[in-house]
Amino acid sequence: MNEKDELLKKLQGIEFAMVDLGLYLDSHPGCRDALAYYKNLKAEHDTLKAGFEERFGSLTAGSGGNTDYWDWTATPWPWEKG
Repeated sequence: MNEKDELLKKLQGIEFAMVDLGLYLDSHPGCRDALAYYKNLKAEHDTLKAGFEERFGSLTAGSGGNTDYWDWTATPWPWEKG
């Protein structure tokens, strides 16, 4: 597994945990431990995502940082490995 795939796998794991924890927080909104854990996961996710996008391009159409042009399609699609 290359570095790009490893980062994607880690991001997906964190995103899964955030969704799961979000569901818990829906029914336990006052749980400070869960909220603190969610905030830590979010910070880790944002850092990893920014690093990934800096090296490999945008993960989603709305995450591109370029305001001068639409850069979503500027990098190869996953099936265009090369």
